Amino acid sequence: MLRDPVRDLADTADHEAAHAVAFVHYGARILAIDIARPEQGVGGHVKCAPEPRLSDLQQCVVSRIGGLAAGQDWLGVECATDREKVWLLCPARFSLKEDVWTAIITLRAQALLDQPDFRRAVKALGRALLDRPHKALEGPVAHEIIAAAISAGFDW
Repeated sequence: MLRDPVRDLADTADHEAAHAVAFVHYGARILAIDIARPEQGVGGHVKCAPEPRLSDLQQCVVSRIGGLAAGQDWLGVECATDREKVWLLCPARFSLKEDVWTAIITLRAQALLDQPDFRRAVKALGRALLDRPHKALEGPVAHEIIAAAISAGFDW
């Protein structure tokens, strides 16, 4: 079956936008986000400032939420890098199996996605990435888009 490159790019935009919005939700500062890295074997990337450092659980939720937002198969190639990070951070020291850990973070990630403000911010950021000629945004612009999307949901 042939893949639709336009649909793939839109899925990548939602995937990376969800990562970015989750990072911001947990207090991280976005430095840059892009969705055009085929030469590196990945669909996109979100670069954050090194501080504040997220907990292992937060990092895993950020990793898991991208595929959920884009409707991608967690065991598929689109989520391979995210899946590796989640399984690497799996708290084996607490005797949790990978599938139990994945279920926990999937529930947490889905709970974020179910929030209308969060979902609206993901869609706005994804659209903005698709509209940019180089399919990239600088951090301050991404933060502005996220804040505007969230504030759009408030009834003043």
